[in-house]
Amino acid sequence: MATHLALWTSEPPDTCRTARGSCPRVDRRYRAGESAAGCRVAADRFSSSLGLVEASWAALVPELSCSDLDVSMHFWTGVLGFSCRFRREEDRFAYLELGDAQVMLEERHQSSWETALLERPFGRGINLQIEVDDVERLHARVTEAGLPLFRDLLRTEYREDDTVHVAYEFLVQDPDGYLLRFVQNPDAT
Repeated sequence: MATHLALWTSEPPDTCRTARGSCPRVDRRYRAGESAAGCRVAADRFSSSLGLVEASWAALVPELSCSDLDVSMHFWTGVLGFSCRFRREEDRFAYLELGDAQVMLEERHQSSWETALLERPFGRGINLQIEVDDVERLHARVTEAGLPLFRDLLRTEYREDDTVHVAYEFLVQDPDGYLLRFVQNPDAT
């Protein structure tokens, strides 16, 4: 199983038992130092000497073809605040993450997996929703960088059956035109 690290400042969380055994997924609503009740991280993966817990990779991770990896890395890490989990310079590839969101970037090359002619803006017909803890702070970083917004920060409502969820979101395009929707769901925190 592929893993990444989550840091805990308190005792190891309780083990969640499922039909398959211990559940190694992190409940994103859990924060270090809070009660571990309901946390879905297996305690048997806890290392008391290091305070680390292993957690699985995201189940769906988009890989975006980009024109220039260095330009994209500046946007994704320098402006948006993603961290680079790892990079393969020989492949012009980077694996990035921000909170629970993960994305892969790969500079286009002759053997890229392109199913049709790729023209700007890339990713037509799709927007990637990325949940963040502080959408106003991220919005400020993007506007301070002088980047044009596809849609400015606003309050939106989405219906799920009889429940209305409130979200605060804005949209911006990356250097190749991929449409990114950054959202904060106050009722999910």
